[in-house]
Amino acid sequence: PATPEEIEIRIHNLQKSYDELIELARQRRDLLEQAKGLSKFYSDIGDAELWIDEKQQTMTSPDMGHDVNTTDSLLGKHKLVENDMNAR
Repeated sequence: PATPEEIEIRIHNLQKSYDELIELARQRRDLLEQAKGLSKFYSDIGDAELWIDEKQQTMTSPDMGHDVNTTDSLLGKHKLVENDMNAR
């Protein structure tokens, strides 16, 4: 059988270990939240780069149309791109 003093020491050590575990869990949660934010940032950057690449392809296209209907269609697409750019 353990003495009351030994029991107190074990309880104290157990509480200390538990407190350390709680702190480690908090630190890990903080690191995971940071990693999540960084992952979202890189994802958003990737999306923005793709969007810019798509718009640059449209804006640098040498196609000017070969008749009124085609040119009118291209002008409509151009206006949609401008509206999309202004909406961002």
